[in-house]
Amino acid sequence: MNLSLVVASTLVISAFIVSSAKADDVGPPVWTGFYAGAQIGYGWGRDRIHDSSLSTGDSDYSDRFKIDGMTGGVHGGYNYQTGPWVVGAEADIELADVDGDNRDWPFGDNTKAKIDSQGSLRLRGGYAFGQTLLYATGGLALAHVKTDYYDGSAHDSYSDTKAGWTIGTGLECAFTTNWTARVEYRYVDLGRISDHTTTTDSGWQEHNDLQEHAIRVGVSYKF
Repeated sequence: MNLSLVVASTLVISAFIVSSAKADDVGPPVWTGFYAGAQIGYGWGRDRIHDSSLSTGDSDYSDRFKIDGMTGGVHGGYNYQTGPWVVGAEADIELADVDGDNRDWPFGDNTKAKIDSQGSLRLRGGYAFGQTLLYATGGLALAHVKTDYYDGSAHDSYSDTKAGWTIGTGLECAFTTNWTARVEYRYVDLGRISDHTTTTDSGWQEHNDLQEHAIRVGVSYKF
C-alpha cells in the first residue's frame, strides 16, 4: 500500500471527524467511562540484521530492509476527565501482515521477518477541546514475529513473542453522545530478536532489530 495514499486518506478521515464533531446535534461529551472499539491501520518500518559467531562473537555481515503491511483489531479502555484534562488506560490486540525481506542481498542469503499479530497496554493522557480530544499514549508493546533464513536450499524458521515499548499521539472526536472516531500514530520498538540458526549457518546467531511506525483509524463506543 502506497504511503502517500495512506497519508491522504488519513487527512480526509481527520477532516471528516472534525467536521462531524462540530455538528449542531452533538452535545458536550463526557469522556469519563469505559469504552471499546475497532481500528484498522498501516504499519511500516525496518529490520536491521546482523550475525555473530557463537565462538568468537564476531560478525561477518549486516544489512537492513523495509517491512510494511496492514493491521486491524480491537481496543478497549477507561478514561477519567477532570476539567479539560483526560487520563486513562487502553489495551489493544491486532492481526497484522507487516513483513519484508532482503532478497537483494548480494551474497545469496535471504532473511525474512513478519509481524503477524501484535498488541499493547498503554496509558493515555490528553486535553479536551469540546468534542475533540488531543492525546499522547505510551506503554508496553507485544508482537508475534516470524523469522526465516535461506541459504540456497537450506532453510531455518523461527517464531517468537517479543515485548518492547510504544509511544504515540492521536486525535479523537465525538460525533454522537456515545460514539467517537480517532486517528492515531504510534512508534513501536521491539528490540532484538536473536535466532541460533542450525541449517543455514551452523555456529552462528542471526539478530533482528525491529522498529515499526503505524497510522490507525478507529471508532469507539462509550458505555
